[in-house]
Amino acid sequence: MTTEYQTYKRRWGVLATVIITNFTCFTETTCYLAVAARAAEYFHADDDEMDYFSLVGIIFTAPGMLVALYVVNKIGLKWCVRIGTSFVCFGSLVRMMATFPDVESKIQPKNKFYIVLAGHCFVAMGHPFAMILTTQVSQTWFGESERLLSTAFMAIAPTAAVIYASVLSPLIAGDDVERIKYLNIVYAVPSILGLVCGLVFCRTSTPPTPPTKSAESQTVKSIYSFQKYLSSLKIVLTNKSTLGIMIFVGTNLAIYNAMISQLSQIMCSTGYSSQQIGIATALIMFSGMIGGVVVGILARKLKFPVNILKITYCISSITLIASLLLLREPNLFFPTLFLLIIFSFCAIGCLPLSLELAAEETFPLEPVYAETCCHFPAHSYAFILIILCNSLTQEPSESFGNTCGESIRPWDYTPYFYLLMTEVTVSSCLLLFVINPSLKRQEYDEK
Repeated sequence: MTTEYQTYKRRWGVLATVIITNFTCFTETTCYLAVAARAAEYFHADDDEMDYFSLVGIIFTAPGMLVALYVVNKIGLKWCVRIGTSFVCFGSLVRMMATFPDVESKIQPKNKFYIVLAGHCFVAMGHPFAMILTTQVSQTWFGESERLLSTAFMAIAPTAAVIYASVLSPLIAGDDVERIKYLNIVYAVPSILGLVCGLVFCRTSTPPTPPTKSAESQTVKSIYSFQKYLSSLKIVLTNKSTLGIMIFVGTNLAIYNAMISQLSQIMCSTGYSSQQIGIATALIMFSGMIGGVVVGILARKLKFPVNILKITYCISSITLIASLLLLREPNLFFPTLFLLIIFSFCAIGCLPLSLELAAEETFPLEPVYAETCCHFPAHSYAFILIILCNSLTQEPSESFGNTCGESIRPWDYTPYFYLLMTEVTVSSCLLLFVINPSLKRQEYDEK
C-alpha cells in the first residue's frame, strides 16, 4: 500500500519555536556590542570583561552541542526543545532581575555584572538544544519543496537577532548609562514566547504522517546507545565532503562571528563613530540575512547547489581580504562597508546551503549529526579567534584618532588581519577540490 505523505500546519509552529529560541540566545549574547562603552561603564567592567558574554556563549555552546546531539536522538525533538527553551527562559529571567529597576539599585555594579553573566551561562547551556535542530525540523516536518527555504529561515535567525540588537540597544540606551538596565528586560520577552511555543507546538517529536519518503524512512527507530552515537559521529567525520564543509564553512562562520563581536573595538581604533559602527553592524547583518535566503533560492532554481556553494564561498573570502585591508585605515567607511556587506551576504549565504548538502551527503543518518559537526567549529574556533584578536595586536599609529572611550583600549589589528587573510585564501583553494557531496536524500525521494 502506498503511503500518503502530508504536511501539517503545526510545522510552522515548530519552526517558529526554533527560530524564536535561537533569536533570543543571539540577542542576549550581542545586546551589549553596539553600546559596549556605555555597558562597560554601567557594570564597571573593562573591554576584556565585556567579551565574556561572547566567550561564555561559545564555551558552553560548543560542547553543549555534543550533549544536545545525544539527547535529541535518545529522547526526541520534543524534549530537546523543552529542555532548551526552559534553560533559555530561566537564564533570561536571571539576567532581567539583576538589572530590574528598584532591584538593581541595591546591587553593586560589579555584582550585577556577575549575576547577568551567570544568567547568560544558563542561556548558553540551553542554546545548543535549539541550535542543532535546523535540518532536523526541516527534514522531519517539511516537504521536499520546502526544505531548503525552511532551513534558510531557521539558519538566518542569528543574523536577524544581531540586527535587532544592533539597532534596538542604541535606541534604548542612547547616551544615558543608566538606561543599560532596560536591555535585559526587553530581550527576556522572546524567551518566554519561545517556551510557550515549545509547549504548544512541540507536542510530539514527529508529525503523525511523514511529509516525504525519506522522512518516513527515519521514523523507524532502533534502540539508541552511546556506541551508536559514536559510530554515527565517526561516519560524518570520516566523510570527505562533510569534513570539508565542517572545516571550511565552519571556520568561515567562526571568522564571521568573531568579526561581528569585535567590530566595535576594531572600528573605534581607527576613529569611526559609534553611530557608524552601529550602522555598519546592522547593514552587515541584514545583508547576511538576505544572503541566507537568496543563495538558497538561487541554488534550488539553478539546481547546481555544490557549484553555487563554491562560488559564494570564494567571493566571501575575496571580499573579506579586501575589507580587512581597508579596516586598517581611517576615513574609508563607505568602501569598507560595501565590502563587508558582500562578505556577509556570501558567508551567511553558505550556511543553509551547507547544512542541506551535509544532510544530503550523510543520508540515511539523522541530519542533526551533520549539522552539529558544521556548527561546532563555527563556535569553538570563534572562541580562539576572539582571544587571538586581543593578542595579535600592535600599538596603533599616533596619526590615527580613536573613539574607543576610556573603557576600551585602541589597537592596530594588522597581525590578526594577516592571519585571517592567509586562512581564507588557503581554505578557498582547498574547498574547490574537497567538497563534492552527492544528493542522496533527494535521489531517494525521487525513486
